[in-house]
Amino acid sequence: MTFIHDIRLALRGILKRPQFAIVVILTLALGIGANTAIFTVVDAVLLRPLAYRDAERLVMVNGKNPGGDDVVPSPAEFLDLQSQARSLEGLAAFRRWNFNLRAGDRTEQIQGAVVTSDFFKLLGVAPELGRPLLPDSGGRLPAGEVVVSDRFWRTRLGGTPAVLGQVLNVDGSPATVVGVMPPSFALPTSGDLWLPSPYKVPTYPLKPEIDPSQRRNSHYFEVVARVAAGTTRAQAEVEIGRILREMTEKFPDESESVRASLVPIRADLAGDSGPALLILLGAAAVLLLIACANLANLFLADATARQREWTVRAALGAGRFRLARERLTESVLLSLLGGLVGLLVAVWGVTLLQALAPQEIRGMIDPSPDVRVLGFTAAVAILTGIGFGVGPALRSAKSDLAGGLHEGGRNAADSAGRRRVRNLLVVSEVALAFVLAIGAGLLAKAFVRVQQVPVGLDPQGVVTVGLVLPANQYGPPARKIEFVDRALESLTALPAVSSASVVSRLPLRPGGSTRSLEVEGRAEDEEFITPD
Repeated sequence: MTFIHDIRLALRGILKRPQFAIVVILTLALGIGANTAIFTVVDAVLLRPLAYRDAERLVMVNGKNPGGDDVVPSPAEFLDLQSQARSLEGLAAFRRWNFNLRAGDRTEQIQGAVVTSDFFKLLGVAPELGRPLLPDSGGRLPAGEVVVSDRFWRTRLGGTPAVLGQVLNVDGSPATVVGVMPPSFALPTSGDLWLPSPYKVPTYPLKPEIDPSQRRNSHYFEVVARVAAGTTRAQAEVEIGRILREMTEKFPDESESVRASLVPIRADLAGDSGPALLILLGAAAVLLLIACANLANLFLADATARQREWTVRAALGAGRFRLARERLTESVLLSLLGGLVGLLVAVWGVTLLQALAPQEIRGMIDPSPDVRVLGFTAAVAILTGIGFGVGPALRSAKSDLAGGLHEGGRNAADSAGRRRVRNLLVVSEVALAFVLAIGAGLLAKAFVRVQQVPVGLDPQGVVTVGLVLPANQYGPPARKIEFVDRALESLTALPAVSSASVVSRLPLRPGGSTRSLEVEGRAEDEEFITPD
């Protein structure tokens, strides 16, 4: 009952001073909202348990060439590891791709992946609707099926169970929806469609009609594996490195890996974003500390203005501890109200951060708060309320309340000790603001320097567009060349275009692949050549 009584008194005090309450709530909403928004992203990318079964044993498999660079396994190396690696429970492969999705007279690109038969089984995640892609008796995935993401299902397919069996036009071919993955499934993180490969490895992007399983000089897909129970990642790296070295010695003109590199799947998904997110979280914490110092000073000034009220209540028998407790209850209640408004700020902030985030982690971020985020916000709000309220509450309880009834009570209350506290708060606030401003200035300076680094090209006035030519419509190389020639001819004829060209991968764009070439007049089943 005492707690409820304190809340009633706190609410009464807040309603009596609405301007003061609004200033406090809005200040807290900014500080708590910023921390909640950044924590939501940090939690999604770095802290929250991944949706995969025993995710701590999942790794991305890479080789290392003699120069120390990462080299993804070739199709033949992938199959070698599947059959020989005893330190792994299984391996699966996927190739990121932008699929052309046609609906009526509209075509758009949807990100996704071509996967091998063990992909969903290895990750240990079942669809929330339907089933995964299932291999046939030969261990290969049948063509004509597709699994979609929860995001794609809700935004593009109506979000109803009737989507199972619906036929989509993907890259000019019919694909029947057989499953919908849970919202937490994100491999690749920005993927919305998962299509089967008819081979034991993902299809070769330039010639999908050819089985590339025996190629050792093409590197175009990614490999995920599960380390066997009781085996460490280091032990698995040793065994996989040995297998890759043996293949390099056996096929010196084609294989190049001399050791292995196994990257935990969380580290691979997060990429280089971890340090940047922690810096943002630290900056938001400093912002909240500045808000606390400002509000503590504001509460001290408010305590001076309410000195006579506390004096009268003390004269009527209210103890110092009770007055301090009620003052602290008021600050915590204001902080909780600020936290509620801060949640709205956080939702907007997470949406903004998601738009600015690297594409690799964008799919891991969910703007809607969950139980973890709500718990974080509540804890921050309560600690913040205590942080800026306990000092003023103790100062009010220690004041000479009886002296407040005299004419000079206001001056007496504003004692030298209280002035020292205010000065300390002001100094702390200015110091923290300087830290935040200096950090922001250094980041801005670094950003400007990065923008000024010569990149070897002039991007001014350059416009790009991505194209994916469906294999069933543009299978033969001659048809692709014809399309590109006609497109370039049409573009260069436009008055606003001075020149146009085509490239497989834009400069400075992340990623890469090693692909072989064919010699004219040589049969397709002969060895391909990889240029140095």
